[in-house]
Formats: sequence, structure tokens, C-alpha cells
Amino acid sequence: TSLRVTIVFALMTVPGKIILALAVAIFLNRDIRGINLIRTLYYIPSLFGGSVAIAILWKLMFLDNGPINAVLTALRLPNVQFLGSTTWALPTICLLEIWQFGSSMVMFLAALKNVPKSLYEAAEIDGANGWQKFRYVTLPLLRPTTIYVLTISIYAGLAMFLESYMLWAGNNSPKNIGLTIVGYLYKRGIEKNDMGYACACLLYTSPSPRDVE
Repeated sequence: TSLRVTIVFALMTVPGKIILALAVAIFLNRDIRGINLIRTLYYIPSLFGGSVAIAILWKLMFLDNGPINAVLTALRLPNVQFLGSTTWALPTICLLEIWQFGSSMVMFLAALKNVPKSLYEAAEIDGANGWQKFRYVTLPLLRPTTIYVLTISIYAGLAMFLESYMLWAGNNSPKNIGLTIVGYLYKRGIEKNDMGYACACLLYTSPSPRDVE
């Protein structure tokens, strides 16, 4: 179960975070009034990434009587048990991870700043539209940054533990919908004081037979 949850979590958060970070970076890569303030506001959530405070804040927002359900009530929509439902629990925690896209956005923004404007001007002369300039100019030059962001995003997705632990005050999510691999290792090794079993699970999930040996 923890392996399935971790893989689904990574598959949902990694593409979402990269696409959102790149889209916002492209939007912020312009010279307009107040752009530095806008960039700062977009980056602020990442400063609290992985912290206990942001996980608690997210939990308070999605409680049954929290602000999100208050908005749904004001719109005359039915309330949702975001943290107590097997349908909404995993998307809620995935949204928390995707929301913290500030660091990836800054990396993409720095890479966009290094793209020569002359390449876009040459593309315009050749009759390229906006999508073609993005596909044939921007994306190829962002490849090194994209690979790096993809790598750290995959690691973050597979190593997720703190957010899940704080949202459900421990490894107590409904039907283990928020139990990740790291959470399961913690549950068996620390909570149940069975380090041998936890180490065996770690070896079992290892991708290399040499690691098992």
C-alpha cells in the first residue's frame, strides 16, 4: 500500500509542479512594473516547504469546518471531508506538494533569463508563432534545467513523509491513503520498534539486486 501511494503521489506531483513552475516562470519573465514584488509573492510558499508550520496550516485549511469548506458552503456546495475521505485525501496532499513550486520556478526563471533574445527575433523573422518559439527555442535551451528540476522533484515525491505525518497527526490516514514508503519505514522501525523489519522493507524496495546483497 505504501509503495502504491508513493508512486501515485510522485506521478501526480512531479508533472504538476514542473508544468506549473515553468508556466509561472514564463509569465514572470517580463519587464513590467512591480514584477519583482510579484516574483517574491510567488516564491514565498517555497520558503516554508517541508516545514511543520506549513503542514499544520494546510491541515487547518482543509478541516471539515475549515476555510475551504466555508467557501463551499457560501457557494451552496456540499462540504467535503478532504482529510477523512479516501477519495480526497491523496489529492489534498498532492496539492500541497504542487503548491510549493517556488524553488523550481526560480530555476526556470534563471534559465529563461539566459536565453538570448536574438534567437526569438530570428524565429519571428522566420515566421514562427508563440507556440513554435516555445517548442523550438525555449524548451531545447531549458533542457539541462528541466532535467535537474525533474530529478529533485522525483526525489521529493518519493521521499515525502513530513506532510503526511502532520496532516493526520501520525500515520493514521484513512485506510492508509497517506502512508508513504518513508512513513511505513518510520511506523515499523520507530513506532513499533522493529528496525529489522524496517530494514528488510528498505532492501525489498531497493531497485538494485546488489543493494540487497
